[in-house]
Amino acid sequence: TNSADSSSVPPRVFGCVIGVQSGRTVEIFNSFELLYDPSTALSSKRSRSSLMDINESPVYLLLNPSINYAQKDLPLTIYESVAAHLTGIHSVIKMLNSRIRVLHHYLLAMQKDDIPCDNSLLRQGSSLLRRLPTIESEKFRDDFSMEYNDTLLVSYLAMFTNCSRYDV
Repeated sequence: TNSADSSSVPPRVFGCVIGVQSGRTVEIFNSFELLYDPSTALSSKRSRSSLMDINESPVYLLLNPSINYAQKDLPLTIYESVAAHLTGIHSVIKMLNSRIRVLHHYLLAMQKDDIPCDNSLLRQGSSLLRRLPTIESEKFRDDFSMEYNDTLLVSYLAMFTNCSRYDV
């Protein structure tokens, strides 16, 4: 029964795809198969960390080797690492924080009369602040709660995917 079970499961083939990702577009230049010996293989976690030494946000490609003639699409799935997504969010938050800090220092200097008061700029800032959602509102709490829960769900899903997909 073991040989019947092993013959029904398609073999795992490991490879490397070389290309460039720009936004949601991936341009593939070359690919090659990696030699894999299960008896001497490193853990998949170490393999992923080795890849991340070369590229901090690799894209994982999963090819389904079983042929389905009725399916018209290519039998592959592309997974973006959670680290890439979080890195993007982190850089946006960092940029926003630096701009808010500059504005804060500018307003403090205006308040201390170090620089002349610019009423036009103050009106623009006030208008911008009125467009932001109020933290105390019910809608803000509901939206925040939903975003927070979605983030937790994605983190849990990524953890389970890493645990199940890359176990060798």
